[in-house]
Amino acid sequence: GALTECRFLLRLRGSVLPKAAVFAMLSAAITIAVHLHYDSFGVLLDGAVGGTPVWASVTTVLGVLIVFRTNQAYSRYWEGATLLKQVRGEWLNACSSLIAFSSPDPALEEEVGKFQHQLVRFMSLLYCSALQQVALVGNDAMAVLDVGGLDEQSMQYLAECEERGDVLLQWIRRLIMHNMSIGVIPVPPPILSRVFQELSRGHVGAKDVQKIAEFPFPFPYTQLIVVVLVAHTLFTPFFAIVLTRCPVWASVLTFISVLSLWSTNYIAVELEQPFGEDVNDLPIASMMTEMNHRLAALLDERANSPADYSGTLDTTSLKTVSCLDCMFLSTKKQVSGFSKPRNSNAMAPKYSAMTAAVSSFSFRSMPTRSVSSSSGEEDWHHKHHHEVLANCPVEQIGVHSGKLVLPEPYLAAALERSGGGLDGRAEAQLAAGTPSNNLPPPEVGLSEMANDSPEVAERPAETARRSQEVAERLAETATRPPEVAEGLAETARRSQEVAERLAEMARRPPEVAEKLAEMARGSLEVAERLAELAARSAEVVGRSPQVA
Repeated sequence: GALTECRFLLRLRGSVLPKAAVFAMLSAAITIAVHLHYDSFGVLLDGAVGGTPVWASVTTVLGVLIVFRTNQAYSRYWEGATLLKQVRGEWLNACSSLIAFSSPDPALEEEVGKFQHQLVRFMSLLYCSALQQVALVGNDAMAVLDVGGLDEQSMQYLAECEERGDVLLQWIRRLIMHNMSIGVIPVPPPILSRVFQELSRGHVGAKDVQKIAEFPFPFPYTQLIVVVLVAHTLFTPFFAIVLTRCPVWASVLTFISVLSLWSTNYIAVELEQPFGEDVNDLPIASMMTEMNHRLAALLDERANSPADYSGTLDTTSLKTVSCLDCMFLSTKKQVSGFSKPRNSNAMAPKYSAMTAAVSSFSFRSMPTRSVSSSSGEEDWHHKHHHEVLANCPVEQIGVHSGKLVLPEPYLAAALERSGGGLDGRAEAQLAAGTPSNNLPPPEVGLSEMANDSPEVAERPAETARRSQEVAERLAETATRPPEVAEGLAETARRSQEVAERLAEMARRPPEVAEKLAEMARGSLEVAERLAELAARSAEVVGRSPQVA
């Protein structure tokens, strides 16, 4: 809250205020000195009275010049960050496409593995070369994927070459063409041309980044701003004394005016060259490390094997699930400043440390659905879940049958924090070890806790309604011939009972609901056949009076 904001305002790391405050305090000290020796500066101060409007105009022009420089510096900073991200995205996407295009033929397994490992190493060297062309960081701060398996003579040539980026790009292109000719990349040329386009766009973006690093802000413009700033720092105290005649207010106004101008100018200095090692520069080393991690991830066998799907193919039963329930947690980075980290990010380390085994403690399921309270429906899970897990030791948190499990003491603490979220009966049943309607039993998983959802019971309920209609038709048909009516009426009553049971059991979990739907379809077929037999019997009765 307020403490975090105060820490942010008073943080000195990366701030330009300390450097600007030196000139501001110097100007404020001159203001106090001029006031103490007012008589000695009498002639100079009398002349400053008429020049106050002129000095105000000079200050305005100086502010415009500094603001323009700051805007240009921020544009250079943002363009550099955008281009580096685009370069990485283009080359990483090209590498990902080539790995995806690789042949699945077992006979070429060795050639495919050699091609992929060679490709990711060349791509790591290529991105590192692009960063080295613009970054002002040491070689020890940059890291690439291990090049131990590459040809030593070729690597020696690359180390002595000045245009490493062009050479590496040429190597990658030749590597692609060679493996395409031997069948390692069995894709049509029009599709493969997309990869060459991405490589070219990334190379052009890398050259655009070099433009920012090689061409600084114009020196005459910078020199003019610094000269006028020094003059403003030295002469502003005289005009401040003339305008206020109060040493305190004159010093305060001088300090604020000089501090704001020098701070804005230093911001421009920090942003004009964003490829260094300063706090406000772009994280060049981190970007290289992240590129290596992404390239290494492309070689993982699990990344090249899409997840299989064995669920239902019915599009009407699609539903959403919380990212927290399916362990698909956010991995984005938090930006420093006033933004606060969310609970999901704070809990990510504990979720990653969970194991599938249940520990020796007495576990009970974590409530993960809305429960009734005196004030209406309250989402107990989203309100107390993170707080309870944050207090529970990691080694005592487990995952069992698709559900989160907690030790009894922490679940009891969760009930206390719920503030009446669970009714007294549910809490008493929890203490007694028996399940309730509001608290799922231990054997119920996350996927089974939504058994009261209308979408789950939609299909079997519809089948039950159709069976109900068939039963009504059979009852109507049974009133026609007396000989057949008794048997049909009995069948209708049984179909009615089956329909009621299906409607009652349709609220059960999805696994049971699918079986019930299958049983209901069988019952429906039997009922339809009986209806057809009844219709034929009625037709026979109408044709034969003796049978009637």
